[in-house]
Amino acid sequence: MDLTLEKILLYLEDRLSPAEVKEFSLFLQQHPEAQGLLRRVEKHLRIRSVPADEALPDAQLVAAYLDNVLSPEAVADLERKTLQDDLLLHELAASHYCHSTAPQTRKGREWAEAEGIDWERMRNLVKGGKDRPKRRPAEGAVENRTADRRGARLRINRNHVLVGACALLLLVASVTGLVLRPRPGQKRDGVPEVDRVALIGTGGGREGGEGSGQPEVVSPEAAEPKFVPPPVPQPMPVPAPMPIPQPMPMQPVPMPLPGPEPVVPGLVMPANPEADRQTRMDLGKVVSDRQVLLRREQDSKSWRRVTDRGMVRSQDHLMALPGYAVEVRLNRGPGLTLWGNLPEASNNQTVQESEIVLLPPGAGVAGELELLEGRVYLGGDNQGPATWRIRFREQTWDVVVDGQSEVLFEMTPMPAGRATWRLGEEPIALALVAAVKGKAALKPQPGVEWKLEAAPCKQVYALWNSARGIPQGPFSLEATEPLWGREWLGPQDVQGVFRASLAELERELVAERIPAVGMDLALNAKSATPSLRHAALFALGCMGDYTRLLMDMADETLSEDRRQAAAGALRHWVSEEAKRGLELHNPQSDGGILVDRFRLTARDASILVDLLHPPSADEMQDKGHLLEVAGLLQHEQLIVRVAAKRFLEDLAESPSVGHSLVRFDCRGLPASRRAASASWQKLIVEGRVPAPPGLAGKAREGKPPAKQTGSPPKAPAVGK
Repeated sequence: MDLTLEKILLYLEDRLSPAEVKEFSLFLQQHPEAQGLLRRVEKHLRIRSVPADEALPDAQLVAAYLDNVLSPEAVADLERKTLQDDLLLHELAASHYCHSTAPQTRKGREWAEAEGIDWERMRNLVKGGKDRPKRRPAEGAVENRTADRRGARLRINRNHVLVGACALLLLVASVTGLVLRPRPGQKRDGVPEVDRVALIGTGGGREGGEGSGQPEVVSPEAAEPKFVPPPVPQPMPVPAPMPIPQPMPMQPVPMPLPGPEPVVPGLVMPANPEADRQTRMDLGKVVSDRQVLLRREQDSKSWRRVTDRGMVRSQDHLMALPGYAVEVRLNRGPGLTLWGNLPEASNNQTVQESEIVLLPPGAGVAGELELLEGRVYLGGDNQGPATWRIRFREQTWDVVVDGQSEVLFEMTPMPAGRATWRLGEEPIALALVAAVKGKAALKPQPGVEWKLEAAPCKQVYALWNSARGIPQGPFSLEATEPLWGREWLGPQDVQGVFRASLAELERELVAERIPAVGMDLALNAKSATPSLRHAALFALGCMGDYTRLLMDMADETLSEDRRQAAAGALRHWVSEEAKRGLELHNPQSDGGILVDRFRLTARDASILVDLLHPPSADEMQDKGHLLEVAGLLQHEQLIVRVAAKRFLEDLAESPSVGHSLVRFDCRGLPASRRAASASWQKLIVEGRVPAPPGLAGKAREGKPPAKQTGSPPKAPAVGK
């Protein structure tokens, strides 16, 4: 592809199509000099003052470039100048940004007509035409102006006549010279025979008449023409005519065959090493106790638990369930931790389950894995630095970790909104790499290396997202980020309740038992607490058992906290891939599991899938949309009311099990539904929903969260 300044500007403004973004991102990955130009453009997009010794670029040239009226040669020359002139680059980038973000872009004539401006006069003023204002004319000048213009026209016409006459004379002289050219022939009285037509045509008063200008035509058989001797006394001798050589027969000259075009060596970037997707071998073992790690072989849908001190093999899909942190030690020395997070327990909304695939390490690499989702902590080797190779979303990054250092690597999906699942658009993935302890070296691309160090430092972490496709960083951090640690945040009493529930769930997940069976036993136990049911249902959602979650949401015999936990787990499962929403309901065919199995109408199924998708930033600020969701608490279908309640609670401040801003049982009577709907609508109008950015939002903004103590306040009951 051709890299142009306009394409860079459109890329920075997210105005390219997904296919163009992918092509542009691949081009940037292969050309480091293009990345440097991209960073320069980002730098000069910011407004800066112009030094006194610098001259501003030509405004008309910039305007012509933005209007696409320059020739390709002028555009190429202008963009070449931007490589050396930072001020010109800044002017083009800033002008393009202002031009593209204008509320309404109209042509000059349309704008002038809308503003009541004489467009023709204004254009003449700019071009320097007749309407350019000059000094005020004196009195009586108006009468003389007409005569002056008439005289000017006469002068112009006379000039035209003179030029035409001169051209005609030159033409006649040229023709005469060609006619009077000596030709070979017989001599007569020392004078060669000349063209009779030319001799006769020069005289006047012949058959053509005086001044007729018509030559007298005389045939060869006529009498001898009258020869008029030249006025000179003695004519100059004329050399004998040379015989005209006969042309040689032309031989066809063979056309030369085009030779091979010279090969211009291009920029060849070293390719990333291929991953070994076939070899199965033991790579390490689990070293943590009473932590749940599930594994699934290739082309298999059944999960099994890896026992404590059990071996892990390459090509296996490994998953740490929410709430469990599983430590694995590789045979070569370094170790890693799969950090599963339960948001209601840790008060950390960034990640949940941790999923990876271990691969046989390549040459010079201590450990290699593919990160599917979640967070892992990568450690070093006591013998020295260890190199980890991380693969994710067609990316291959190497991280060199010192012996006593540790690096965090996580990848999470970003909320895409309710409209994207119908189009099949995949959610944007965000990757984060940060040094949480000691020092490390990050190699996001061949030939690029960034030094990272734990905060406070100027180079702490780097980012990547699937929309842009190129790494960004390294970025500074003035204080340690609490969300990057393994410790849980929030009230200690809430943490204690969830730790007990996770320990009880772990006892049901013995190695000989299918994990889904153990979770079912934990859910239906008489001693099951809301926190235990919450952890088990979220684990089922991570395993992809969405049918079970839908059944719990639509079951009127279950408790309200169980239905809400199932709705939360299903929302997380749907948000990971676009095809999952279409699997529940396909608007094109009005089919899907919600219509075929749960007997919902196509309209109700579409509403339910909309509620299951996390809202985008624009949708969260749309109060009209939020008020409509609050009105769905009065819907006739129980499963829709459950999803609407969970949608609203996820927008409230720090949702936790058993607590809500509005206490409401979705099985309640119509009167209680109306009251709950009115209460939520009041909170939306007052601005309490959605809540300000919580822990996850502050983490993305680089702001450390405030310490939280105590239990969340209880909400007033609305009714059952």
